[in-house]
Amino acid sequence: MARQFRHSDFQRFDYVLALDRENFADLVRLAPDAQARAKVHLLRGFDPASPPQSDVPDPYYGNIDGFERVFDICEAACRGLLEHLRRAHELS
Repeated sequence: MARQFRHSDFQRFDYVLALDRENFADLVRLAPDAQARAKVHLLRGFDPASPPQSDVPDPYYGNIDGFERVFDICEAACRGLLEHLRRAHELS
């Protein structure tokens, strides 16, 4: 299920993840203050093997291999995000 990001989401969530730089920039512009802007991250930024400022590509107009590649990209980034959360919040 998806929905548009709401201004109130900055209060509700500790992390706001964008899949591409365009959405990242939109979210940063929407943020009401520096504290909210600090919550905005590019998803691939949590994957140490990903080049800096990398987007998750849109597989919609390609073939099935594109969807599999995007799944792998997101899975690697989410592993990195989980590790970040464990370290940053002292979770086991």
